[in-house]
Order: sequence, then structure tokens, then C-alpha cells
Amino acid sequence: MKKRNSTIDVDALISQLRLELDGVEESATAPPRAGSALMRRVREEVARRRAAQEAEVVAQVESSEPAIALPRWSGGAGAVALKREYVIGELLALDDREFIEVAYKVLLRREGDPAGVDHALNSLRSGVSKVEILHSIRFSPEGLARGVHVDGLLAPYLLQKWRRIPVVGALIGWAHAFVRLPWMLRNLGQMDAMRAREIQGLGAHVNALSRDVEGQLTPIAGMGNQVVRVQSNIDSLSEVVQDRYVSEGELRENVALLEFDVRELTDELDRTNRRLQELESRFNAREAYEHPLPANALDEMYVQFEETFRGAPELIRERASHYLDLIRSVGAGSEDAPVIDLGCGRGDWLDMLRENGLHARGIDNNQAFLRLNRERGHDVIEADAMEGLRAMQTGSAGAITGMHIAEHLPFEVLVAMVDECRRVLRPGGLLALETPNPENLAVASHYFYLDPTHRNPLPPEALRWIVAARQFTDVRIERLMESRDLQAPALLAEDQPGAESINAVLQLFHNAPDYAVVGIAP
Repeated sequence: MKKRNSTIDVDALISQLRLELDGVEESATAPPRAGSALMRRVREEVARRRAAQEAEVVAQVESSEPAIALPRWSGGAGAVALKREYVIGELLALDDREFIEVAYKVLLRREGDPAGVDHALNSLRSGVSKVEILHSIRFSPEGLARGVHVDGLLAPYLLQKWRRIPVVGALIGWAHAFVRLPWMLRNLGQMDAMRAREIQGLGAHVNALSRDVEGQLTPIAGMGNQVVRVQSNIDSLSEVVQDRYVSEGELRENVALLEFDVRELTDELDRTNRRLQELESRFNAREAYEHPLPANALDEMYVQFEETFRGAPELIRERASHYLDLIRSVGAGSEDAPVIDLGCGRGDWLDMLRENGLHARGIDNNQAFLRLNRERGHDVIEADAMEGLRAMQTGSAGAITGMHIAEHLPFEVLVAMVDECRRVLRPGGLLALETPNPENLAVASHYFYLDPTHRNPLPPEALRWIVAARQFTDVRIERLMESRDLQAPALLAEDQPGAESINAVLQLFHNAPDYAVVGIAP
């Protein structure tokens, strides 16, 4: 709201009124004429100020400029310059509508027509790849006429086309994804850098907005001073009300006019304060409320997960059968040297040990799993792996097994657990840790992540090195294939064109899906 010069007019009126009053005291015949002249001036001033206010409101409405110009935020994507040749990566770096519009501009040398842009955009959002869209535009009749070269376009397009071939397309897709892993990692880094630039730009924009808001505080303070001045004028006029030459109705018009200014300024202050409070609340909103689930709230759900994805108990027993000979070879399974199973789960391995006359004890912190094991009559301890091991005496176990537990642990906890296993095992005792094998490409890229509690795959040599580094002896890797359906694509016959290269990739799907690291306690 602009500051008016109305307060100056009121001061002049008050001064004139006092002069007129002084004259009244000197002459008894002067008041009627002086009063009427003063009232005419008051009416004229009221009419003038009302006209000025109406003109100001009309001017503000008709003006196209905002009252306060604040900075605008824009993203960090840059324009692609027009030239005769492009590298495909320049175009693939764009996304969504910007990608479609730039493709029309650089390949057809024109803006995209609305129907064509909408069709291409709907295709992109429904799953058609950017490469296929670039190919359709570049090799359209209009694109051929323009002849803009895009380096690296044809090969990806053919690969996308071949990937739609049943069965073979899936194999090609797997192979292509494996080969593109380094590029994808590099691209992720570029995306992170771009997002960082976006965040920094947004932060600069917020800081500029904050400075603009701070810049409004001084005018607001000036409005407060104007309110005080207007109020002072109202007080002065209140004294004049007592004068016999000013009628009550005319004085009310003046007071109402000034009160209108006060209300208008007060409303503007209220609106400004609300805007400031809203901005402050946005600046202070940095953390989201978190409502963690209570302990053991997901135990039953994880039991259902095991039932769905780990396989039937009979299948698990078949997979674990080869550990029996290892247990017997070190003399474990007696009452004074029992087998300790870390993360015993449903108790399938404990069932098998008991059926073969071997003493065993399970450790788990899942209430549902513990209930199942106790119903079967197993000796189980409620604790996580580290707590359970720390509670055991040194040299009190003949063997320790951990079926698919290592991949759930942070590196520091895994090393500490191996150390505790060495302490609890008697000399010559067996440690066997089984985990998914990332040497199998299907496991490393898909099946490992079916369990949302998995942290990261452990390459066989890495886990073997950890166990050996913690002073276990005769440490070896056993790659496990028993009772495990690979569902891998068949290798090509050696006389087929390209068989050697393709089979090198397909072989990654034939590697053992699980492995175990086995070591002997010193």
C-alpha cells in the first residue's frame, strides 16, 4: 500500500481551524462566516481524498506489475544447441516433455506439433524407450530429409528391438544390463551431481526469498509509524470536535475517513504478518514425524515371508544334508559339544540334527520362530546372534552354523560375530556360514533383494578372507548346487555364431546360487 500525503492536509486543516478560532474570540460576528468557510474546506478535502483513493485502487488493479517482485526458481537443465551431429548421450540426458521437444527441434529443425508431441510423450510414459522414440523421429520421412546425424543411435535401437524377441530377448537384456553396469554407476554419479546442483540452486533461491522478505520489514515498520501519525491526527481532530463552528455530522465524516486509513493499514499489516508466519513455518519445516513400529511387530510377517520364499521344510532339509558329514567329522553334536545354529528360523535344521542323534541349540530373536521351535521341543535361546554367543562359555560348542545370517549384518558386526564364534568353539570346532552367492547373476541382481532385510551380497572370496583373517584354519569355500533350481537359460551350442561370447554371459546364470565358508577353530 502506497503512503499518502493525507496527513499533511489534516495538519493544515487543524492549523487553519485554530487560526479561525483565535479570530472568533476577537469578534462576535465572525464565527458564522469563519465556520462556514472552514466546513467548505473540510468537505472539499474529504471529496478530494476519496477521489484519490478510488483512482489509486483502479491504477493498482489495471497495473500488470506485481506489488512485490520476488525471484523465480527454474531448474538446472540446459538447452541443446542446434548442430549437424549429436552424440546420443546429449539427448538421453533429457527427460519427459523436455526430451520430446528437444528431439523435434534438433532432428526436424522445428518445434513439435501438439499432436506429435503428445503422442511421443504418451509413448515415453507408457514404457517406450527414449532410443526408440529418437529412432522413430530421426528415420521418419521428415527426419531423413533433414539428415541430422546422431552418433550411437542405431545400435541401441537394434538392441531394444531384439529385446522384444521372446526368450532370446530376455537373455540379451540380461547380458546388456550386465555390460552396462559401469555406465549405469557413472550415470548415477552424474545424476547425483545434477541433483546437488539443483539443491544448491534451490538453496540460493530460498536465501534470495528470505532476503526479499527481510527487505519488506522496513516498509512495514514505516507503516506502523504512519499509523501512529494518523492516530495522532485523529486525537487532534477530537479536540476540534468541541468547537461550536463544526457540526457533529461533518466531524464524523473526517474521523471516519481517518479511521478508514487506520483499518486499511492495519489489515495490510495483518496480511503481511500472516505471509511472514507462513514463510517462517515453511523454513522451519525440516523434519518429518517418525512413528517406529514396536519391537517384534513384524515377527509373524517374517514367518510368512520365509514360508513363501525359502521353500518347503523338506527342500531346506535336502539342502542342509551335506553339513551332517562336516559336523560328524569334527566330533560335534554331543552333550558337551553341541551344534549351535545362529538364526535358527523355523527349526528345519534343528529337526534334522535331532533326527540324526546330534545335540543342538538354536538362537533367534523372532518370537514367532521361537514359539514354533519350542512346540517342536527344541532347545532355543531368545537373543540375537551376538547376545546369544556372548552369553556362552568359552570352548563350549563343537560346531556353529549360520544359514543365511551373514548378509543381514553390518561389516563390523559380522567381524565381531566371527570372533565370538572362535571364542565359543572348542579347538578343532567347525564354523559354517552359508549365504547367497553373488557370482550367480540372477541372485546378485534379483533374488538377493527379495528379502528386504538383506544389506548387501558378500562375494565368496571376501567372506572367506574375513573368516581366515580372524585366525580360523583350513578355511574353504563350498559352492552349493544341491536341490536348487537355477531356472537359467540354456547355453548355446558351440557351433552357433557368437556362442562363445553369449555363453560367457549365460554361464553367470549357471553358477551356484548359494555358498558356504567353512573353517576350523584354532
